[in-house]
Amino acid sequence: RFYIDDSAYNVTKNLRQEMESIFDKYDLYDKIKDSGFTTEEVFTLASIVQAEAAKTNDMQLVASVFINRLKNPEDFPKLQSDATNKYYTKVILPQNEDAASQAMYEDAYDTYVSIGLTPSPIGNPGIDAILAVLEAPKTDYFYFCSDINTKECFYANTYDQHKENLKKAGINDEQYFE
Repeated sequence: RFYIDDSAYNVTKNLRQEMESIFDKYDLYDKIKDSGFTTEEVFTLASIVQAEAAKTNDMQLVASVFINRLKNPEDFPKLQSDATNKYYTKVILPQNEDAASQAMYEDAYDTYVSIGLTPSPIGNPGIDAILAVLEAPKTDYFYFCSDINTKECFYANTYDQHKENLKKAGINDEQYFE
């Protein structure tokens, strides 16, 4: 809560205190330290997970897919997140008319183009997404998709399994089968 016309100092002080209490409550400092990721990487990945997973209970498995890809850059250099592509096309692109800026941001934020994580979060992740990244189960999943209508997620180890899951999810767009 903030007072009307409160100072920037008080607003940032309150935000910092709230963040510190959440970090303490969920033991985030130790979990981040044990994760092998930096705080910035955790928040960036959590923002992508937040945007990708429609249900809280899918966040950990979605996080596991991205973590597996990040740990296997020789086979999966790109995260290929629809959420980052939409962030680039719907948020960044309309604000940048300069072609050089567009290319720079696409290289940075569209994970169908860029390698690894985006340079910063694409949104504000909630605690469920942050914990999903920090407590992701160890899986062999490298792919996921979800049915847009039912929000049911499908996970796969191989690209062939993923193509079958796309069909189950009602995604028949030819771009996924190139």
